[in-house]
Amino acid sequence: MLSGQRPVTVLLGHVRDPAYEQLIQLAPRAPFRPAEGDPAPALRLVRGSRPGSAAIEACAVVSVGRRARALAFRLEEQRAGVWRCVAVELDTAP
Repeated sequence: MLSGQRPVTVLLGHVRDPAYEQLIQLAPRAPFRPAEGDPAPALRLVRGSRPGSAAIEACAVVSVGRRARALAFRLEEQRAGVWRCVAVELDTAP
C-alpha cells in the first residue's frame, strides 16, 4: 500500500470509509517506498491511547531510508473483537 508493494484493496475488510479513501489518495505516492539501494521501511515506534473502551488512537514512526515518517490512525471496535481502521493521517512531508 504505502510502500507500493501491495494494492490498497488488501485492506478492504479492515478499513472503513473515510480511512479507505485516505489510503487510496496516499497509495499512488507510495510514501514508504525506499529509494534505490535503501533498506526496506522499518517500524521504529508505536504509541497508542484509549479515548474510549471501543477506540484506539495510535501513531507510528516509520523510517524510510534516512527519513522518518509519522503515521496516525484510529481503530474502532465494530462489534465484539472486530476492529476496523476508521481514520489515517500521514505527515505532510513529500
